[in-house]
Amino acid sequence: MIFLQPELLWGLPAASLPILIHLLNRLRYRRINWAATAFLVAATRSSTRRARLRHYLVLACRVGALASFLLLLSRPMLGGRVSAWLAGAPEVVLIAWDRSPSMDALVAGVGQSRREVAMELLATAERQIGRRGVRYLWLDSATMSITPLQTLQALRSVKVAGPAAAGASIPAMLRAAARRLADERPGRAELWIVSDLQAASWTAPTEVWSSAVAGLKGLPMDLTVRVLAMDGPAPENRAVRIQSVRRVGDRPARLELAVEIESEGGADPAAAIPVTWNWMGARTAVDVSIEGPLTIVRRAWEWPENADAVWGGVELPADGNVADNTAWFAVGLPQHARVGIVAQDSTVERRVQLAFAPRPTSRLELLRTRPMEVTPSWIRSLALLVWQAPAPTGAIAMAIGERVAQGGVVVWLPPGVEELDVGGTDGPGWTKLEAAEHEPWRVSSWLETEGPLARTLDGRNLPLERLEIRRRARWGHRPGYPWTVLAQLSDGVAWMARRTVGTGSEYIVGTLPIAEWSNLGEEWVWVPILQRILDEAVRPQGLGRSVVAGQWKAEEGEVWQSVAGNFSAEGDQAGVGRCGERWVAVNRPRDEDDRRTWGPEEVRRRLSPLRVTIAHVAWGPDPSVAERSEIWPLLALLAMVFLLVESALLGSEFAPQAVGVSARRST
Repeated sequence: MIFLQPELLWGLPAASLPILIHLLNRLRYRRINWAATAFLVAATRSSTRRARLRHYLVLACRVGALASFLLLLSRPMLGGRVSAWLAGAPEVVLIAWDRSPSMDALVAGVGQSRREVAMELLATAERQIGRRGVRYLWLDSATMSITPLQTLQALRSVKVAGPAAAGASIPAMLRAAARRLADERPGRAELWIVSDLQAASWTAPTEVWSSAVAGLKGLPMDLTVRVLAMDGPAPENRAVRIQSVRRVGDRPARLELAVEIESEGGADPAAAIPVTWNWMGARTAVDVSIEGPLTIVRRAWEWPENADAVWGGVELPADGNVADNTAWFAVGLPQHARVGIVAQDSTVERRVQLAFAPRPTSRLELLRTRPMEVTPSWIRSLALLVWQAPAPTGAIAMAIGERVAQGGVVVWLPPGVEELDVGGTDGPGWTKLEAAEHEPWRVSSWLETEGPLARTLDGRNLPLERLEIRRRARWGHRPGYPWTVLAQLSDGVAWMARRTVGTGSEYIVGTLPIAEWSNLGEEWVWVPILQRILDEAVRPQGLGRSVVAGQWKAEEGEVWQSVAGNFSAEGDQAGVGRCGERWVAVNRPRDEDDRRTWGPEEVRRRLSPLRVTIAHVAWGPDPSVAERSEIWPLLALLAMVFLLVESALLGSEFAPQAVGVSARRST
């Protein structure tokens, strides 16, 4: 037995209060001999034993009631079959199955992955239930499809139970489960959630959780939620992911690739491992020195002449989780891409135009307009928008938000006015304009591992320390997707930030590239920043692009061929696929490499007020399930029984009794 509130067990000695009160009451009287009561002694001696027994039973009931109430407050949990005894047989069991890559981590000492162990435990649970007439429904986290199953014994051969590269969203699965159970309309149902409790799968805004739980709570049925927690010990593992990939130069052009190798779970942070590079199908193994928990490895290839797209990947040797040992990329020449510049300052407009510097032979088109002339249709035609004007409102703001969510990129620059108003979008809200009093501000720290401020392929940093900022604008963080600070000034104020919305991005810069504000307009910083942001914006427009598993799916009628990895047109597997002249590289979500997990208390809090039991796996050569459920209803019932018995005993003690008197009449 375990207790969710063990600190309340210190109150258990209070259960002895009735005994203490009884002992104290015995000290409150003195024995006085009185001749008039002597004749009663013989009459009461026969009932003394019975009265004493009743008195002890009353004390026991009072102690039992107090002890049950105190144990109830400490929230004890019992394992074994207690919850099964108390519950009736369900008509429908809906299994919400987490197929995210983290479920394929091997468990130390077991030799199987968490996913494989979970399948065996489900098959064992089906045999132990032994309930006929139970219908099983299988909810797949990767495709959100629900499949009826006749049995759980042959899960290894079921496709929707296999590994996947797509992440999982437990709240979304709960909503899908509520819709299906509403259609099934059983009298009693159970929802089994099989997950490793990875935070990336469970984290969602409070309102999302509230909506998902409310959908289940409102079902007209008796519903029990059971969580099978596959949060086993972390294995020794290394994960690889693409940090950046871009085409640079023209003739000759080359592809620059940077990958991250993360060591975790006790993996040697200083070792040499063989890394296999895949360039257009040609594989090359190279030993790479691992230096610390995170290692950045860079590689470059010459872009094939007359090639419209290239693809490739990187692979690590097998370790504790094979699902994170590969990463893929596909890059193509952009199709006709439009870049819009909206600037109220003509000098800023000129600086932005020079930074992009499109050549006559390029596929890039620069469009310039004034803020008052912008239309929603014009916004929707852009791959990249640079906005230097007061924040938009109304239909323009909505069009920008939609374009970003669909893969567009926006760069926000200060409007350059003395009074700055909070913006009309949920993006940057300009709040304050400041001027340096003495020395100009300088950039003191920045994110140099990825993004527009990353190091070059040969390891050199952008010379951001040479920036001198004389005027800056601050912005407020409004509700919505969080901003990530990419660079900050010496006094801790953010200078550049980024956030991801849907499949697009927004950037914000706190100064202008003109002499009155800073020396940002000089080409050694301004040009690389905008060129890298441009590359991010136009890359999805080309014949080769990289997407996230679970966020892409082939259109109806398209025929895709798997070229590398486990590519699937469903978009739930990692690999490279081809459809005609188009190439797509599918990778697992980045947050799948975040190993943080939720604890049982957080799971219960999010699923409250649903009736929830959590089964923990006892890891070892033969993993087993130790299901625990709260027994407070049983303790509450026990306390009521004690109080009722006490009431009955006291009632019998004070009930009027008939007394018979006999007399002899003398004559």
